[in-house]
Amino acid sequence: MALAHPEGRIETDEIFMGIALLASKLSNDKNCKVGACIVHNEKTIVGVGYNAMPDYRDSEFPFKKNKHNFLECKLTYVCHAELNAIVNKTCCNIRNSTIYVTRHPCNECAKLIVQFGIKSVVYKDNPHEGMNDVLAARRIFDTTGVTVRQYIPRN
Repeated sequence: MALAHPEGRIETDEIFMGIALLASKLSNDKNCKVGACIVHNEKTIVGVGYNAMPDYRDSEFPFKKNKHNFLECKLTYVCHAELNAIVNKTCCNIRNSTIYVTRHPCNECAKLIVQFGIKSVVYKDNPHEGMNDVLAARRIFDTTGVTVRQYIPRN
């Protein structure tokens, strides 16, 4: 939840989405850079991630889509920002945390978010709105009580 600050200070949503946006810049994916930031108790960053190949070995896997060859398609291998933020967490328990993500989570990431007890998702963009993976993610979130909202910049 965003906290209002006196004039001249930015809100917490801006800070944490800013961290997710900065993390996305680390991705080597030329077409889809995604970042995530997990925040505990509305103030403490406990995990940051970006989309990358397993063990961050980006040069050893294809970074392009290939609908005709499963083994040469980036989607087969890429670890999403949410997964990397959860794996890179700095504390054991991220239950009841909020995850800030530059793109709406897919169904696979939604399952991880729920299983780790994250209770709130704040996303910036949803380029796949209406697509099956996002519809499934929303169903997972709705069914399990995870709140989801879009980040709308103040300025």
